[in-house]
Amino acid sequence: MSVQHKQDSIRNMRLERMGIQPPADWNDVAQVRAVKKQEIGAACSAAIYAGIEVDGSQYMRT
Repeated sequence: MSVQHKQDSIRNMRLERMGIQPPADWNDVAQVRAVKKQEIGAACSAAIYAGIEVDGSQYMRT
């Protein structure tokens, strides 16, 4: 059980660093699903605004 707690603690720190409030109960599927959607949304936004490089030219959405 202590290994699971350690993994959850690391996961909580990563989510908090991204500005996302971790779920109070990792066994509640609805809470975990809502947090996962926020995490995916943040990652997608970061990828969109980071842009893409094509043939040495940087293209950004912003």
